[in-house]
Amino acid sequence: MDYCCIYLGINYQLFQSIPWRSLPNRFSRGRCSWSILFVYQFGDLTVSMRILYGVQGTGNGHLARTRALLPELRKKDITIDFVFSGRIADDYFDMQDYGDYRVFRGLTLIHKRGRLKLLKTLLSNNIFSFIKDVINLKTNHYDLVISDFEPITAWSTRLKGVPCIALSHQCAFDYDVPKASGYWLSKLIMKIFAPAKIKVGFHYDHFNQPVLPPLVSANNGTITNNNTGKYQAQPPINKRFS
Repeated sequence: MDYCCIYLGINYQLFQSIPWRSLPNRFSRGRCSWSILFVYQFGDLTVSMRILYGVQGTGNGHLARTRALLPELRKKDITIDFVFSGRIADDYFDMQDYGDYRVFRGLTLIHKRGRLKLLKTLLSNNIFSFIKDVINLKTNHYDLVISDFEPITAWSTRLKGVPCIALSHQCAFDYDVPKASGYWLSKLIMKIFAPAKIKVGFHYDHFNQPVLPPLVSANNGTITNNNTGKYQAQPPINKRFS
């Protein structure tokens, strides 16, 4: 059997027990490798994966990470459909690479000075619309769902038993990395906001944890330094979060 795969950067130990040669779940009674994306070839027949990719639209970090990963996914015979939530459709721009994507209202967390504003968060979201979108989103005919802190795709897969990988900066905080003390409500909501069994976290430092560095897009495969960035000195990380 000849096959090619795209590694998502998960530590090998995390998927030692997962069957490497299992077919996408629509061909193999639900068995699917969650940690890597396969394109199988059987002579003249190619079996490609179908992926639903959910992206949190609040801010630009989630979109920037998706743009960095998209060229590598496009190199393989993988069908990808995109779902965005967290901002209105008119506020998205440069979206031609995402094809016929869909936009949902989703959920938005309201913060002020690093603290979650619970009342404003509750008033700014429509939980009934969210539940309806979770139930109605068709995830069963996909082999894999990727969620970059996007709650509709994440909760829909949890409800319907579809394999899901979470890719986000927020996933890094499931590991032993520096965190601000207190803020227990924010930490709880961040943990359940977009749940997944397999999580890949991104952070500027790995802190001796299975955490990846940030994904950035290169210009035609190379990174240039024509523009000089300015940085402001900050206290050591352990002092800022103590």
